[in-house]
Amino acid sequence: AAKYMNESYERYSDFHGSHDVLDSLYLYDLGQAAEAAGDISLAKSSYQRSLRRRPDFSDCCIRLSGLLTKNGETALALVYARRLADKNPQDPRAQLLLATMLEKAGFVEEGKAARENFFLLMKGGTVSKSQNQGQAGESGSEAIQDGEPKLEQKQSVPVEKEETDTESGVLKNSP
Repeated sequence: AAKYMNESYERYSDFHGSHDVLDSLYLYDLGQAAEAAGDISLAKSSYQRSLRRRPDFSDCCIRLSGLLTKNGETALALVYARRLADKNPQDPRAQLLLATMLEKAGFVEEGKAARENFFLLMKGGTVSKSQNQGQAGESGSEAIQDGEPKLEQKQSVPVEKEETDTESGVLKNSP
């Protein structure tokens, strides 16, 4: 089925172009068929292409994160989970996915915060931008540029603050 869907998609996109509204759904369906057939590479590619066309597609991002996790690509799955929570902060599924992925990646405290956001949303509350920001590392929109994830992790390096003597203008901590 995945083979025929892929051929069908190619014909469809040749005729309609790749910016049609249904394009993202078609790629998502292709990803599901490929995943069911065991073609992980085609499934991953299809989900990623779908998300390039519709970055806020929650169902697709959830499927892709699950697939990546099963495939041992937890760090990449976390990138997509962060992006989904950034794009859809009021979606409880996005917060639950983020919580799960953060915890799997070892960011326990940040995972607890995302899980609290999930419970808050399930009780009818809303998540403020400050509650959703500041969770481990980069937000999803920074972590994926031009539709492709970047896996670099920024590390904060302590920098000594330079002080100057007010009278002489000389740096105090210079050698």
